[in-house]
Amino acid sequence: MKKFLSHAGWLILFLAVLVVLYKGFDYLISDDTESQTRVSFHDYYKEDKIDYLFIGPSHTNHEINAVRLSQELDQNVFNLSTSSQDFIGAYYLVREAIKEKKTDRIFMELSVSRLAVKETDETAVYIITDYIKSPILRAQYLMTSFDLEGYINAFLRLRRNIDPQDLPSAKKITKLYRTKQEPAYTAYEGGEKYLGKGQWAVWRSWADEDTGTAALNLKMGGLNNFSVDAIQQREVAYLQKCIDLCKDNGVELTFYLPPYSELYLINFEQFEAVTETFYRIARENEIPLIDLNRVKDDYLHFELADFYNSDHVNAYASEQIADFFATYIKNPDGDYFCDTLEEKHPKTDKIIAAGYIPYFQTENGEYQKAEEAEGDIETVRLEISALSWIKRPVKARIYVTEPLEEDEDEREESEEAEEAGKPEEKEADEKTVWLDKKEVEGERLDEYTTQFVVPYNNLKTYYRVDLLDPKTDEVLYEAFTRFDTK
Repeated sequence: MKKFLSHAGWLILFLAVLVVLYKGFDYLISDDTESQTRVSFHDYYKEDKIDYLFIGPSHTNHEINAVRLSQELDQNVFNLSTSSQDFIGAYYLVREAIKEKKTDRIFMELSVSRLAVKETDETAVYIITDYIKSPILRAQYLMTSFDLEGYINAFLRLRRNIDPQDLPSAKKITKLYRTKQEPAYTAYEGGEKYLGKGQWAVWRSWADEDTGTAALNLKMGGLNNFSVDAIQQREVAYLQKCIDLCKDNGVELTFYLPPYSELYLINFEQFEAVTETFYRIARENEIPLIDLNRVKDDYLHFELADFYNSDHVNAYASEQIADFFATYIKNPDGDYFCDTLEEKHPKTDKIIAAGYIPYFQTENGEYQKAEEAEGDIETVRLEISALSWIKRPVKARIYVTEPLEEDEDEREESEEAEEAGKPEEKEADEKTVWLDKKEVEGERLDEYTTQFVVPYNNLKTYYRVDLLDPKTDEVLYEAFTRFDTK
């Protein structure tokens, strides 16, 4: 017996040393200094009782201003969102919330992209499992998401953060160690982009504040446009599991659809058919559903400037959304919603944006799509057409211009400031006025689309596009942009 206890003691000691060594190497090599989830989950677990918990993917991350909503309701609101979260991830976050007795009311975001998730997004799983408190739920979530071959990477963060063929240098390890000793890391500070209570800000906008014109940055066909046939039943099943879990534990559940820009809605031909899946599930389970795309303009109205891409609002819009949720929560029986999407977005031929498909010329002279283009690029071929609910004939005119050399650094500094936090409002700088516009003649491919071949200069070339009435040459829409290959 003594011999057995002696061996057992040495085994326990050996395992303890292994755990300490693993933790030490993980700390030195795994770089989580930029992890938003690390900061958000730290704040989440500090909360005592949460009156309203919002759960969802990146849309929730940016659109739910929990600090403002908490102030307006005089109650505790938290935004528990993670990037690319599917309904499996949502299910385990709901289980964790119930286990921790965090809340009695959950608002779950229903973005349409979640219905089309076919394969496990490893990163989306890891940013939850790396920081969720319950080891049992962590293990169950990992085992649900990966097969036996993927368990090593799944359960050992150090293994997936280190490449045996490219071990980190001592310099890199030292730099990471010093970063982790700084107060910003040890105190779980999120920097200027973190607004608190789980929300991370993106302040930039599609619209140009100086000219009032929209950026030409919608790649036609590049949106998450899928059909009802592409809906994954696994995701539907886990959404139902979330519903059953809340009912069984006395948690009040409310659904909401995030707002989408008109550009997204125009391109998503089966948007209403796909979202009907959510409406049906909500009806069958008697769950309130808030569709932010159908809220009457008196309560919620979005312009292109309120989005930083086709389906994510910026931090300015999140303040408007918080105001609406406060109004709804105080009086859920109000007359807030349009009966149909068309009532909210009347289908006219008004041009909402200029869409483009870019093809970059590579060294062999062929034009390829951005993700396929390699090597030095000299020209880009653009197919430009108008985006409106009802298609109308247009012709396009494009100008090419170079920015002033001294403005390049200022532009980069401005972009960095917008990425880091809320940009300071300032008067328009006269030096940013367009210079030496060179009109490029295009080829009409059809009555809706014009093709141009223009120079490309590593993001330093600017393009301005006018969409015109083909009969009167009246300018119907103006846009400008730069292009990147990736």
